[in-house]
Amino acid sequence: MKQYNVQVHGADFVPELPWSSDSTDSVRTLVANDQRDLLVLDDDEDLMEIVPQATPETVMKRLERTPFDRLLSQMTLANEGPGAAATQASWYLLLDVAALSHADLMSTAAALVGLTVAPDSPAALAAAQQAFCWLWQTQVTAHQLLQPQGVPVLQRLLRQLREPTAVVGFQEPESCGQRSRRLVHEVLALDHQRVNALRLPVSWQLIRLAVIERQRLVATTNHD
Repeated sequence: MKQYNVQVHGADFVPELPWSSDSTDSVRTLVANDQRDLLVLDDDEDLMEIVPQATPETVMKRLERTPFDRLLSQMTLANEGPGAAATQASWYLLLDVAALSHADLMSTAAALVGLTVAPDSPAALAAAQQAFCWLWQTQVTAHQLLQPQGVPVLQRLLRQLREPTAVVGFQEPESCGQRSRRLVHEVLALDHQRVNALRLPVSWQLIRLAVIERQRLVATTNHD
């Protein structure tokens, strides 16, 4: 069973809080103080780990002038219209996970589409898989997605998956799109601070950042 704690950033495993299998207090402390690291203790795996938290500035530099940055621009153009801003927080978080875990661009694009047509919903998992399968079956390449013709391709895919019966009928293909599904799973778990559900090692570095992105979205929505 995993237990969680925090310490002063850079310390040598010096816990500040009582150890707990409930990560709530540790996450709250991480968010309140950017000079704290997450501590993870796993008796079953005989593991003690210090997890520094990524800063927005660090992740932004990792994304800047990369294909992920270009893909964000393409998705922004493809998804213009009412409600588009509401997807931005999950997009940024997904791109953070994708960049830090070295995900391929096609899986990342499909995951973005899944989160867009079924935002903040478990249906996004199957939608992402379907998006990847569609891109693969139509032989769209990552290079094409980043070119001007990539925008209408993404628009067409978004339209298809936004059909009234599409979400209800989402199937979960076993043959493709598993990486897209994993990326969406991490975003949903991070967004709701379900720390125990995280599967990718890089996601543990993004707990504070996920809360910051959610707070920005709430602030933007309230301002509008």
